[in-house]
Amino acid sequence: MKYILVRHGECLHNIQKAQEIPTPLCPLTDKGEKQSIIAAELIKDIVIGMPEEKNIYLYFSPYDRTKYLASEIIKRIKCDKVCEEPLISEIQCGNFFNAEQYEKDFPLDYERLKKSKTTKTRFWCRFNGGESPFDVYIRARMFLSEQAMNEEGITIIVSHQITLRVISMILLQKPTDYFEDGKRFQNGEVVFIENGILKEEMKQ
Repeated sequence: MKYILVRHGECLHNIQKAQEIPTPLCPLTDKGEKQSIIAAELIKDIVIGMPEEKNIYLYFSPYDRTKYLASEIIKRIKCDKVCEEPLISEIQCGNFFNAEQYEKDFPLDYERLKKSKTTKTRFWCRFNGGESPFDVYIRARMFLSEQAMNEEGITIIVSHQITLRVISMILLQKPTDYFEDGKRFQNGEVVFIENGILKEEMKQ
């Protein structure tokens, strides 16, 4: 099985704390649009380098920033299957999430969240009214088990930081410690995994 994992380009929420725009509608910055184009070109190069591959499946989170990158991939690669997939959306922490407001509204939860990072137990820590990375793991596992098998081709997944960390953990068959200490995806980064082995990382 061959997988290409790619994180969306830089979006407005990545560079400012104020979250007045609903999370799914957060737009890319100019830099993020350029990163998306570069990422799409990198993916095209991987696919061209494997002419024997028959099927290319593209799955993307239904957020505007991931849709944009998916559209750039479609411009460059003929995909046999294109699917918007809510199961690979970002960790749910509120439609208008604002870290500063969260700290004011849920001070005890915010302290637990900070402690979980220093104690390396972030995988189990859930946002108030939202998800933990473990919750994301459950739906990512569901997505990977339910999608149509593509053993003769490449499956491209366009998603978000925590979701991709969890998906890579599953594909590489890593323990939960990997989430705390392992791979963190940069904006526009492309990772190629084949048969449970990390083959290539292409950062911008």
